Amino acid sequence: MNVRHVIYHQENNKMNKSNMSALIGPNIMRRLAPSPLLMLKDVRDANVICQLLYDSYAEIFAHVFFLFFLVGGLLLTSCPNSD
Repeated sequence: MNVRHVIYHQENNKMNKSNMSALIGPNIMRRLAPSPLLMLKDVRDANVICQLLYDSYAEIFAHVFFLFFLVGGLLLTSCPNSD
């Protein structure tokens, strides 16, 4: 599910950027053998990073989408016709 879609409907589902960060952050940024103290620190850092990603989504991923479509278009035009 698209995280931006969930956040967009926060009035209905109560999942704002902060709540989504608390849910997703610890899952994408975790240590192999964490201590309880490091886990608490990591959760705060992960929440900040996730919120930054949500706020800067368009700027961060604009080039990725452009390259994806550019490369995808080149691949489609260079593939032989299967007919």
